[in-house]
Amino acid sequence: MVLAVIPARYASTRFPGKPLVLIGGKSMIRRVYEQASQAQLVQQVVVATDDARIFEHVRAFGGEVLLTSPEHPSGTDRCAEVARKFPTADVILNIQGDEPFVQPEQIDLLVETLLQHPRYPIATLAKRIEQPEVLLNPNAVKVFFRPNTALCISAGTLSPSCGVCRRKTGWNTQIFTNTSACTLFGAALCCVWLACNPLRWSAPNRWNNCAGWNTGCGLR
Repeated sequence: MVLAVIPARYASTRFPGKPLVLIGGKSMIRRVYEQASQAQLVQQVVVATDDARIFEHVRAFGGEVLLTSPEHPSGTDRCAEVARKFPTADVILNIQGDEPFVQPEQIDLLVETLLQHPRYPIATLAKRIEQPEVLLNPNAVKVFFRPNTALCISAGTLSPSCGVCRRKTGWNTQIFTNTSACTLFGAALCCVWLACNPLRWSAPNRWNNCAGWNTGCGLR
């Protein structure tokens, strides 16, 4: 079973209430939900939220929604809480709640990637950077690739002068920008991913500090 989880938080610092803002007569969270539901390879879509207003809104338009802890430091942590409630899921997607124009075909591409390449525990959408200014944009998440493997992912300004980037990538790599549409986790290896922060998910622990990263686990 392929499960899509959409984390949605009301108390955004930069844009409070963003999931409920109307876009062409429908809320943002509803548009994301409907786009995800059109993916051919997704069997179930669930919104994960800590806010009663979002919870009731999703139920009102007929969507599936679960309440989560308000203590999560990120949407990924919120997805992890929901993922634990679906132990039979083979693939779990984290679809960003502020991507109302995500295409079902993009989601299916991610699902296909993990189903066809089960040795990869995580997949994410990315596209090649064409404009040099994007490299300096702190709002653009950059992904450094060797063939079929992401070596370094950061929103910061990355350059050959960055020692971390040189050490992790050798700098002889291609540079892409993350689409932020959705990230995919293979449930068969989800226990490895969850083991980064076993049942704790504290703020200082991020996915890129987990054992999988440190042992050179490839990202497709």
